[in-house]
Amino acid sequence: MERSYQQAALEENPVVAEYSPDFGCIEINGWFLEKYMFSKLKTGDYKVNVTAGNRSTGGSREFFITPSCFEAKAYEEFLDRYLQIVPETFGLSKKDLIKDTGLKHFLGY
Repeated sequence: MERSYQQAALEENPVVAEYSPDFGCIEINGWFLEKYMFSKLKTGDYKVNVTAGNRSTGGSREFFITPSCFEAKAYEEFLDRYLQIVPETFGLSKKDLIKDTGLKHFLGY
């Protein structure tokens, strides 16, 4: 089975920088958001890892942030594209992300 560029970018490129927005206590359908970590890869690509759990179980999901997101001229437009990949149902909304100036800077805006 052929691996996609996204899979290769996630699996084979080391992380060179990370940023985690402050998010407080967020409940998602009985689960609590535990981790929301943006990572910059050696290639210049980005990914985000989201982890949520409850008292007895949990799970993580990693998303590749496509280069088309970064074609956006403004941070707001970037977030609109980003939230099509990692929807608000994973814990953070545009309202949460737009006010995080550290994230804005980390992503190059």
